[in-house]
Amino acid sequence: MSEEENMWDKLEDMQEINKEIEEIKDVEPPRNQENEDFVVVEQEQEEKKTEAVVVEEIKFQVTEVYAILWSHEDLLCGFVDVLSVVYDHSKRDLENMNNVWKEKLSLHEHVAKILAIVLDVVERSLEITLVENMKRKVDHLSSISQAFEYVVQWLNQGYPNKDLIKDLNRRWDLLKLSMLCITATKYQTRNGVLTRSIKERFANCQFDNVDSLNALSALVQNSLNQDRVEGNEVNEVLQWLAQNYVGVFGLKTAASYHHEIAHTISNDFAEKLIQWIGGRSDTLPFAPTSFTKMEIGSQLISIIRKKEHQNVRNLLMQYLQACNLNNEFAVLLVRVQEHFLHFREMVHRKRLEQEDRPDVQKFTRLSETLKEKVKNRSLLDILLIIADCKMWTYYLSHYINRTMTISYAYGDEGIKYFWLEGKEKRTRMYLSAQDCAKIGQLYRCDQNGITEMERQIRQGLKYYLMVELWKRKGSTAALHLNDKKFKNLFGFAVGMNNNQQQSGRIKNIPSNDIFQLLEHCDNQRLDSAFKEMHSAFTKAFISNQIDWQNFDRKRFIHFVAG
Repeated sequence: MSEEENMWDKLEDMQEINKEIEEIKDVEPPRNQENEDFVVVEQEQEEKKTEAVVVEEIKFQVTEVYAILWSHEDLLCGFVDVLSVVYDHSKRDLENMNNVWKEKLSLHEHVAKILAIVLDVVERSLEITLVENMKRKVDHLSSISQAFEYVVQWLNQGYPNKDLIKDLNRRWDLLKLSMLCITATKYQTRNGVLTRSIKERFANCQFDNVDSLNALSALVQNSLNQDRVEGNEVNEVLQWLAQNYVGVFGLKTAASYHHEIAHTISNDFAEKLIQWIGGRSDTLPFAPTSFTKMEIGSQLISIIRKKEHQNVRNLLMQYLQACNLNNEFAVLLVRVQEHFLHFREMVHRKRLEQEDRPDVQKFTRLSETLKEKVKNRSLLDILLIIADCKMWTYYLSHYINRTMTISYAYGDEGIKYFWLEGKEKRTRMYLSAQDCAKIGQLYRCDQNGITEMERQIRQGLKYYLMVELWKRKGSTAALHLNDKKFKNLFGFAVGMNNNQQQSGRIKNIPSNDIFQLLEHCDNQRLDSAFKEMHSAFTKAFISNQIDWQNFDRKRFIHFVAG
């Protein structure tokens, strides 16, 4: 028997003792005493008896549950948060909750029944709440979401009735979906039409279904159209709805949602989702924006990163078979993984400014892993390792930037750091020649047995290193990376070698259209700037002269690289 059940039984025993004492007091007739001495003795005996057994009489309600759960602070706080949603409801609802405590049930059964009553109250309130009060209601419900799921998780660990827990989860899912759609419609839902439609459509909680997402989008769009919301704003709302629906409902996983409750993601839903962010326009009635693609791509990569749902990984690999390194979808996955890695490093490691020198062994492992992944020819794994290489290349630009100051010197032995102590000059080795050579392996394109894909990746990483250094040092970076001292230590340079000069071009850099190097964004202002720069460069190629007055010097790096 658990500790909670033992405490529960003790409280019930104490309550029975109190009742028996009261019955004895009511039934026992008063005695006529013959002398005062006998009366005093009898009173003293009664007082001792009372002190031994009397316990404060209280009704068995929420306070007893608090007493039982006092050692489970998180659970108790979560339970209180859940109960807070009924503070402004009818007396009958509160009486129903109070009546549950009078039943002789286990602690888990009491809590489960209370949660069911809370859900009844919330479901009714969403249908009758006035528009002007809807935002406050939804905000309050959203604030208890984590607490509710925590209490249900606790129930799942100790309550044998799994069907009831499944029903609680189902009802809470529908409530969360209703809150999501109400928020999307700017809280303008009327007469509970939206919540009732969601109950009918998602009665079985089959969220991983594109048709259901289509129906939900149409439902929200109709509500927005009734309020005469402008087209651009409607599209923004639908993008937001798709992002949150996919993240919270469509791609929910056992590890991230309801914990021990298993869940699978249908192949059809995952495949169509991949196709949608990959450019197929007939999946949903609206095309995803760049941010929507990033959000959904993050969810997909998160799933395979946790090694859940092998079917999703297989579908991604299958879709990538028709792609190459420069495909938009492939680039999207690299960016998604890169963002995750930067965030993880920022959280779990020291800040970059506090690091003294690069992790040499990390660059060695990256170079070996890159060669291995390219050899295995799994484009998904190749894209993930490219993201890792890009992140550490970004870090390398920070360290190389430091060595471009007057306090550092490049020599045959490595990179040395100089400083003064009084009038005495001190030196120490920052990176040895062996360290530099190991780091440079990641960027060398002249290795034996290198494949064309591997050469392209390593060449691209060199270019990315120059881009990051250019942001820090400008044109000085290009000179530094092409310097003989740098090349002798690291084994590579970013400039053209003699063979490349004879061939007339650098491989893996588009010579025909220099603007392929510019990142295109779905933004009207950036598109306008893109066209202006394209025009400026076109005229420059024709006349061999740049109109410096109208030239955006921030783009000069692309001109040099081209």
